[in-house]
Amino acid sequence: MKHIHNFIAGAMFTAYLMIVPVIRMPAQQTLVPYKVAQNPWYEELGSQRAVLSIVRPAKALRLHFYWRRHDRNPADRRMIMINDSGDTVKNISRIMIDNIQCDLVFGPVEKAGTWYLYYLPFEVQPAYGNYRKGYLKPEAAPPKKWTKKYAKYPERLPVAKVTSIQSRTLFDSFYPMEVVPTSEEKEEFLKKFDPEYLVFPEDRRFSIRMKDEIPLRWIEKQPGSAFEGQALKNEYYVFQLGIYASKKDLKNVRMLFEPLVSKNGEVIDVERLTCFNTGGVDPKGHTFVKKVEVPVGRVQAMWIGVDIPGDAVPGDYTGFIRVVPENAAPQKIPVKISIADQTIEDHGDNEWWRLSRLRWLNSTLGINNDVVAPYKPVEFDGHKDLTLTGHKIQLNEYGLPVSITSGEIPVLDSAISFQVVGEKGVVSFSNVEREVSLYAPGKVSLLYRAVTVPLNFNGTVSIESDGYMHYNLQLVANKKFDIKDVRLVTPFAREAGEYMMGMGQPGRYMPDTFNAKWGKGPYDSFWIGGVHAGLYCELRGASYSGPLLNLYRPLPPRSWDNGGKGGVLFRQLNAKSRAEVYSGSRHLEQGDTLNFEFALLITPVKEINYKSQFTDRYYHNGRNPIPSDEDLLAGIRIVNIHHANEFNPYINYPFLATEKLNPVVKRLHEKGVKVKLYYTVRELTDHLPELWALRSLGTEVFADGPGGGYPWLREHLIDGYRPQWYHQFENGDVDAAILTAAGETRWYNFYVEGLAWLVKNMDIDGLYLDDVAYDRRMLKRMRKVMDGIKPGCVLDLHSNTGFSKGPAIQYMEYFPYIDKIWFGESFQYDDMPPANWLVEVSGIPFGLMGDMLHAGGNPWRGMIYGMTVRYPWYTEGVTCDPRQIWKVWDDFGIDNSWMVGYWEKNPVVTITDPDVLATAYIKGGRMLVAIASWAKGPVEVGVNIDWKRVGMDPGKVRIFSPEIEKFQEERTFKIGEKMAVEPKKGWLLWIEEEK
Repeated sequence: MKHIHNFIAGAMFTAYLMIVPVIRMPAQQTLVPYKVAQNPWYEELGSQRAVLSIVRPAKALRLHFYWRRHDRNPADRRMIMINDSGDTVKNISRIMIDNIQCDLVFGPVEKAGTWYLYYLPFEVQPAYGNYRKGYLKPEAAPPKKWTKKYAKYPERLPVAKVTSIQSRTLFDSFYPMEVVPTSEEKEEFLKKFDPEYLVFPEDRRFSIRMKDEIPLRWIEKQPGSAFEGQALKNEYYVFQLGIYASKKDLKNVRMLFEPLVSKNGEVIDVERLTCFNTGGVDPKGHTFVKKVEVPVGRVQAMWIGVDIPGDAVPGDYTGFIRVVPENAAPQKIPVKISIADQTIEDHGDNEWWRLSRLRWLNSTLGINNDVVAPYKPVEFDGHKDLTLTGHKIQLNEYGLPVSITSGEIPVLDSAISFQVVGEKGVVSFSNVEREVSLYAPGKVSLLYRAVTVPLNFNGTVSIESDGYMHYNLQLVANKKFDIKDVRLVTPFAREAGEYMMGMGQPGRYMPDTFNAKWGKGPYDSFWIGGVHAGLYCELRGASYSGPLLNLYRPLPPRSWDNGGKGGVLFRQLNAKSRAEVYSGSRHLEQGDTLNFEFALLITPVKEINYKSQFTDRYYHNGRNPIPSDEDLLAGIRIVNIHHANEFNPYINYPFLATEKLNPVVKRLHEKGVKVKLYYTVRELTDHLPELWALRSLGTEVFADGPGGGYPWLREHLIDGYRPQWYHQFENGDVDAAILTAAGETRWYNFYVEGLAWLVKNMDIDGLYLDDVAYDRRMLKRMRKVMDGIKPGCVLDLHSNTGFSKGPAIQYMEYFPYIDKIWFGESFQYDDMPPANWLVEVSGIPFGLMGDMLHAGGNPWRGMIYGMTVRYPWYTEGVTCDPRQIWKVWDDFGIDNSWMVGYWEKNPVVTITDPDVLATAYIKGGRMLVAIASWAKGPVEVGVNIDWKRVGMDPGKVRIFSPEIEKFQEERTFKIGEKMAVEPKKGWLLWIEEEK
């Protein structure tokens, strides 16, 4: 218990922020006042304490009070008794410890005055990660002699008086919504009421928190009483109705609204009232209805939103809300909302305490079929030919591609085929009907139908302006039928079949043959291609189709997997690559239906922005995200403000420190620097104001789980959650996050609205995405929203291959809307072969470029792919500092150069050793040549340059290596001179014609 004595010497125990009024109680027990300390005590002592008044010293005293706790297993926690001087009580003998009361004997106490009983002490875990510690074990029992003498007859002892129960901070407080009644108080209260359930109106200030208990506050309230609130014009006003199922399970509880009407006849229509618990709008823009079930003995909070018109006439508006369970009598709750003659901007979203942002859950912002920059509208001839930005597609009679070209390069050797194989061979679907169901600038959708014995065929095909194609092919048996196999066969053209990755394989050269089974890994997609043409395929149909992170491991799609019979066979035939997705045999009864869903994406998705790669340099520093003027001179143009710092403290909720964030953004903008925020989904801080409203939605937003983690979560959320990120700040504050639910939830809508708010109000320039779980539709939606407010915003994506198991394949569908990748955490750069670098790390085959990360990367190999580390990220004991390489870039003018890598058919520079590779950066009479070795040992190599192609006279050139600290020494080379290259290292040569 370090720090305790120093802490006691201070004044932290003496003052309070708030004195809580006493609730009227049954005669047998008076409620102890609840208070919040003015200055928090040391975190390790726990979040709660009882303040004791001891009149005189004593060998032993009795302490008996009602602490009314909702947390689990209170008897399993240590108790520490201490006074202002740091004196501690040696002996504590427990008589009764449960959730309601604390009854014990303690002593000796040698000083009268104020003492403190801490009853939730725990182990503090510094730094960040996952909280893996817990509460301190109960204190040792007193000596038997002392117990026998003093604890045997506690009623004879002097009594220590409890003057208050205090929480360490207001955030830690249990009052009033987590203070529980005794069973006697609750039983006496419930005897007064006949209904099968009780309804308690509640203000937004008092979020309903407990699901398995009513708060003591409700013992004083009259159930069914009217709700009264005060709102402003244009405010989105929220409040709650708490439903307690006192006598039976409640089924399908609905909220029926009536108009709110003023005395003058002004009306707020029912269309402006919403219950977030009974339905809403999903991330696709579709409305849905939820069934709310309340088991007996449980509490359900129903969050209500009222959209107050901006032109509302001030006054009192009254009406009723009917609570209508399917299996119990309805109840009418009177509602009165007084609207003041004052208008609030942005519906109140700029003031988080109003909780008006709950309306964001049902937002449709960005859901449309418009084109997203840099893509152009789809051109469709109405039959089979489509022209996209940089790609062309020709479809067959089933809507499958006959040909795909990326630029001028063919992707396919022949048509993609969807084959249903029976005992007599491949089933032929004849007389296929086609219908154009949508023709919008950003998307074309087609329907295909064929009625054929033994199977009917129904297909939906959507092709988007960025080269993404989505297929859902349905087979319906119109008689009994045995299927030998259903397969999707994709034959690749020679230039588009050089590399592959996915289905458990890293980025690599295309194997001669490889049979991938679904297995237990995150295997649902693959890519085959070259640097200038390729095709990604995702096999869909599972319950979750976002990136397959460690947190989300759904079962494979049933149609493709077929009970373990399915897989993907990769092979090369006559030097051409081929992917055969198969699903194996099965029997269909008449009427059985199979759905085969998959998606394709043509690569590269866009042209590489080389200038941006070499000039838009990132400052990425977690704790101190603000670069100095000296840093800016090195070419910093983009700052990523991570979470867990003073400007963005709480993970994935950057709305609570905007008073610090906003001036920093303004200051950096004045210096020509863009500012991006860490803001994703996947996990959410415990500090978000909407926490309790979201918890009331069940598992819609938050994933279910066993609980645990940081003590605040255990004490308030209790159970039904899964802990995630933990961070302890230097000031003692803690950010403790919980996992969000897998798949699409209404939090996506909130997230998009939050992004719009940040761009509009904080003037941010985009986002830093760190392993997110939503799919490409969200990225597209986000891009539309940002472009609509502030064109030129930037999205960069970071991932950890130990977390997402090959992020390039997991996130490929994102690539059309990403500006840069940072796939570097857990990557072992010194062990990765060139194909792995090119395909999984560089982004080049997909129209992107990236940065290195893990342990500072490998700077020589990184230069082959135009990559450096970010400055000044700290990783595995290394502080990344690429500034000397950046200086060489600037001196050379690399941003306006022509990059020609070893992967091209006709590279400008070749090396005599095949294990040593080179990339040239060419710019009018001079050239940078990056050389890196993958050889096992030291080698001497020759450098061959196509001088004619670069327009240089070898007789007039000077070749030298500029000095770069920890990279290379300054040296001059002669034409034809052999170069010594160390393993895993290389050179950066500057070649220029001498004047």
